[in-house]
Amino acid sequence: IIQSEEPVWKMMTPSIEIDDELYSNMQMLPDVKPLATIDYKGTTWPVAWTWTYGKGKVFHTSLCHRGFRPGSYDPMTNPNLMKLVIQGNNGMRSDTCR
Repeated sequence: IIQSEEPVWKMMTPSIEIDDELYSNMQMLPDVKPLATIDYKGTTWPVAWTWTYGKGKVFHTSLCHRGFRPGSYDPMTNPNLMKLVIQGNNGMRSDTCR
């Protein structure tokens, strides 16, 4: 977590462990503000970020991928990931945005 002062991270630990698929080599716009990153094979990749679009603020995470075969692991069962998604969306409300 690299932007711990953001409302998204309120009441979160500074580091969380999540078992998920990593999307790498994503093209990021210059004004995207990374909130959390992961180090993979010597490169740091953003996995959660905010972006201002017009007058709105957008939260996005590249996490939460699930296999659909019977018995596949569902990352949304991880309480840290659920907290990230909920707080990420709550942090974009106009009364909490800076």
